[in-house]
Amino acid sequence: MDYNFSRQTKFIEPLKGLNGELLKIFKEININPLPNSFSFRTQLDRQFNRTRFRFTGLEERFNTFYNKRFTWDRDYNLQWDLTKSFKITFTALNNGVVDEPDEIALIDDPSIENVEKARRDSIWQNIKDFGRTKNYRHTLLASYNLPIRLLPFMDWIQARAQYQAEYGWNAAALNTDSLGNIIQNSQNIQFTADLNFEGLYNKIGFLQKINRGGASAPGGRVPRQGAENQEKEKAEGEISPILRGLIRPLLLVRKARFNYSTKANTVVPGFLPQARMLGMGDKLSTPGWDFVAGWQPRIRTLEQNDYFGKNDWLAQAASKGWISSNVFLNQEVTQNYAEDYDGRLTLEPFRDFRIEIEANRSYVENHAQYFKDTLYDNTADFVHAIPKDLGSMTVSFGALPTLFQDSREEITDLFRQFEANRLVISQRLGQGDHLDSTLAKSGYTYGYGRTQQDVLIPAFLAAYTGEDPASVGLDVFDIVPRVNWRLNYNGLSRIKLFSELFQNFSLTHGYKSTLTINRFNTGLDYLRTLDNGALNELNGNFYARLEVPEIIIQEGFSPLIAIQATLKNGMSFNMDYKRTRTLALSLVSNQLAETRNKEMVIGFGYLVRNLNIPFLTGKKGAKPARGQRVPGIGNTNAGTTGPAQSVAQGNDLDINFNFRLTDDVTYNHLLDQGVIEPTRGTYLLSISPSAEYRLNQRLSLRLFFDYRRTEPKTSAGFPRTDASGGIVVRFSL
Repeated sequence: MDYNFSRQTKFIEPLKGLNGELLKIFKEININPLPNSFSFRTQLDRQFNRTRFRFTGLEERFNTFYNKRFTWDRDYNLQWDLTKSFKITFTALNNGVVDEPDEIALIDDPSIENVEKARRDSIWQNIKDFGRTKNYRHTLLASYNLPIRLLPFMDWIQARAQYQAEYGWNAAALNTDSLGNIIQNSQNIQFTADLNFEGLYNKIGFLQKINRGGASAPGGRVPRQGAENQEKEKAEGEISPILRGLIRPLLLVRKARFNYSTKANTVVPGFLPQARMLGMGDKLSTPGWDFVAGWQPRIRTLEQNDYFGKNDWLAQAASKGWISSNVFLNQEVTQNYAEDYDGRLTLEPFRDFRIEIEANRSYVENHAQYFKDTLYDNTADFVHAIPKDLGSMTVSFGALPTLFQDSREEITDLFRQFEANRLVISQRLGQGDHLDSTLAKSGYTYGYGRTQQDVLIPAFLAAYTGEDPASVGLDVFDIVPRVNWRLNYNGLSRIKLFSELFQNFSLTHGYKSTLTINRFNTGLDYLRTLDNGALNELNGNFYARLEVPEIIIQEGFSPLIAIQATLKNGMSFNMDYKRTRTLALSLVSNQLAETRNKEMVIGFGYLVRNLNIPFLTGKKGAKPARGQRVPGIGNTNAGTTGPAQSVAQGNDLDINFNFRLTDDVTYNHLLDQGVIEPTRGTYLLSISPSAEYRLNQRLSLRLFFDYRRTEPKTSAGFPRTDASGGIVVRFSL
């Protein structure tokens, strides 16, 4: 049975008649009292099979076998635009079964006179109870466009929020119902804001003229205007070029965008209450409106010592009898969390010069634990057993102050600074003396030695960002995202002085850096440190709460500068210089792998059109007609006098030259051993000139030469030179 309802959306707007910019937010007040659409579907499917073997002398319960299945599925769909800006969608699916009685048990029950009637009564009673839910799922999606744009002079801001929640209830098998059911929910929150500052500037007449005044025709020429428009502009007041040049850079902020999203889900096994309406128990009390609406419960983490406090959702659920106390319950309670946010700002100090600034952070953490009764008695002594976290993090970063310190001496000094910073960090974290007498004499504090993770990471970050170790942040997970940028300028060809020379010209510069922890996980030994301050017996250090095997900083100018230009005479050239660095600190082997790369690429091209090479084309050259210029190299006889003659048409010659120089090296630093040595790397020089001449549409000749010189940075390799050259004949069928 299907039911569908839909209606044309009609909003009630009580203040629609108001006029004026200041009253716009009140004018837009609206409400839709009825849903846009609603659909409901229910399906009952009964399969009944009875097999009777005709053995003589046996009772029915011994020669009759039943195979039956009675399911009842229901799904719902609701769409409701409560207002033009606030919209809700709700979908639900319920998979249930109608339990049928055991036929043999009815036959054997002496108190039942009419077996068929008893069976039918039992089935109908279960139908009246809407069956027994096996699985239930629902999804709630709510979106809201914030009314900021309706405020006076604020329509240049667009902001949108969205909330999505899911809830599920899975029934346990009848033979293991003492282990409880499984409930789970998820939550997804998104927020986006777009700020168009150009729209803001255009609301002010004076700034609008300056903002639009940047547009000009190619070559710097001002578009021609009619007399009427010129008189109108004079009447309204012209903006002088000097004033425009002074004010326009102040309008450099053009656009901004911000995105924020969180995703979380929780799975709780061993849940005893049965699902009724909306997947909740009797009286709509379990597991609570907040849980079915996707809100994430607070589950005790390692920092919380309140085992059964008011903030521990699991403990509260156990105290209400919601969680199974069966000692055979061995499924983990899990809670996963992911957070992402990024911001981008577009700056344009003047036309064709654009700067993109961005910052972002991505964080993932997955928590798991066993919440169960570990004692086989009636005390229901629940514990949080083996809690653990696993996750990763990537954040925009910046270590620019030390990027250009690339000489062997400077690289060594940076690593020594890293080693020296550890003492400062240790004294900030702890007190007393380290158990290692050698470290104690050096000033290291109790539990925080030179290889303790919480000491190494801040010391490393301080050294390679140029910060003071006395003030650098101690928690790597609290790092504030830093800005990266990219610049692009392509307006040189629009300047009158260069417009007759360049067909296009672009200049690019960019810096990007990230700090990445690919994996972190809970150190189970940390529970010993948390409970009684236990130390690692091998080094006398405290166990870290989260073990970080490796932390990586990647940064570089990609490119530091890049130029691409095409001249109007057919020449083109490009130049690209990159500089990158990767720092990979291993907290397992206590060593740092530092990779530095410098690369320069230079390219040149020249397309010579209609060039006639007689011995290749078979066409005899001829002097051009009087006053005629023949394109191509060596044909500059525009001023030749004499009788007009025919000109042999030539073909295209494509000349290219590519140069590449790369310096790539990786150094391995060992803590407290004074060792720095290159472990890999090469010095590469590559030169590749070529010229291709197209004889006709099907045949072309290409002359090329490739030179490649490679010198390794370690003794494991050997210098190598490769050179090749020749002529390639290409014929296309």
